Amino acid sequence: MSDAEWEATPLLHTQLRPCGFDDGLMARTVVPAAGCGYMLTLVRATGERPFAPRHGRLVGAALRELTPHLGRSLWLTTQPNLSGLSDRLRGVLGCLLDGDGEKQAAARRRPGGGSARPPSTTTPSGCTGTSA
Repeated sequence: MSDAEWEATPLLHTQLRPCGFDDGLMARTVVPAAGCGYMLTLVRATGERPFAPRHGRLVGAALRELTPHLGRSLWLTTQPNLSGLSDRLRGVLGCLLDGDGEKQAAARRRPGGGSARPPSTTTPSGCTGTSA
C-alpha cells in the first residue's frame, strides 16, 4: 500500500492516530481453516523512526509462520464464539473449562445428574464442582 493510500485509510484516522500510532506495516493471508482473510499489522508510535525494509520482511515472515496455525491452534476472533452457542452448549463448555471430563460434564448437565466428586460449589456455567 502506498503512503497516500495509507494516509487515506479510516483505520489510521479513527483507531491508530487517536492512540498515538502513525506508520504501519501490514501482511495479509487467506486462512483456509476459518474461511477468511487475516492481517498482521505492526505500527509505530508517532515520532519514532520509520520502518526499514527489513521490518516489512519480518512481518511477512512472521505471518508465513503463523498462517498454518490460524484457525486451528491459534484462535481467530472471526471464529464462532459463546454468543453463537445454545444455553446447553454453553453449559457443557463451561463444565469442560472447569476441568470436568466429557462423561462428568454430561452427567452434571443432566437434570438430577450425579457426580463422582462431592459437590461443594456451583459455577456460573451451572456445573457443580469441588473446592480444592
